[in-house]
Amino acid sequence: MRARMGAPLLVAACLAAVPVQARRLRLELERAGPVEAGAALERLLGVPVEVRGGHERALTLTFVAAAPRHLLDRLAAAYGGTWRLALRVQGGRAAPTALSPALKSPVSVGLRDVTARRAVQFLASQLGAELTVEGELDRRVSLFAVNVPASTVLDRISEQAGTRWSAAYVIQAAGPVPEPVTPLAAPRAAVPPESPGRAEAVPPPADPLPAIPTVLGSGPQLRTWLLGEIARLLKAEPGRRREAAERFVRDTTLVFDAVALLPGPEARERLAGMLSALAVWKRAYAGMAPEVRRELAPVDAQLNGRLRP
Repeated sequence: MRARMGAPLLVAACLAAVPVQARRLRLELERAGPVEAGAALERLLGVPVEVRGGHERALTLTFVAAAPRHLLDRLAAAYGGTWRLALRVQGGRAAPTALSPALKSPVSVGLRDVTARRAVQFLASQLGAELTVEGELDRRVSLFAVNVPASTVLDRISEQAGTRWSAAYVIQAAGPVPEPVTPLAAPRAAVPPESPGRAEAVPPPADPLPAIPTVLGSGPQLRTWLLGEIARLLKAEPGRRREAAERFVRDTTLVFDAVALLPGPEARERLAGMLSALAVWKRAYAGMAPEVRRELAPVDAQLNGRLRP
């Protein structure tokens, strides 16, 4: 069963928020307050860093690490606190945004006819990021991407929605937290007078989102995905088997249709990757009871029809 083109679709899967760097990173502080400590780490990492709280502490320390995450871990521990990524998305005319090391990690995202607000909410939840939005983000966006930097996904959303984004690391020290005195991001985007901007913390969406990967990954990536979908289907409870089969056909149709739009060599590479999963399905299907085979016949037809050797 094909998914309706107008039906909202929003899915994502991501890797770690902070990539490992090859070079050694050295942070040295001498009687540094939180502002000085954040500025020193910001210069080292090349991305905004804010320390919230900890004004009663002056740190003298030397940390050497191979990855930004390790420095963030150790500085947060020195303050008895934690750290996280902070993402700000602003309504208004889109503007170029400098890449942040925190957002170079590859993510896989599929968006179809969802509001920009919902898209950034979900991406922030996947990154484990604190999210602040300003202005109206009600334009609808569509995007398919696999294994691309999170910054690229945000750029594409901004192009469609007319927004701008920025990111920073926030280290939360233990104890009372004073109000921040400086913004995390670039100057606010202009907001039309009839639609005044409002800044507010946004929680991740409460309703569950469908776990469907997007396309444009490599052949081996799609093979791994397809094997996972087959395994999930085979584990479906008897009373949910027909529903699981419909979902499988719907989701794989989205993938196959998108692969078909790729240039010939790219499409063949991805289909070849998924083709190797067909043998796994055939073995499983051959050993099923007749009544189970009848329920899963649409899946068999889908795979054999779309993955011809």
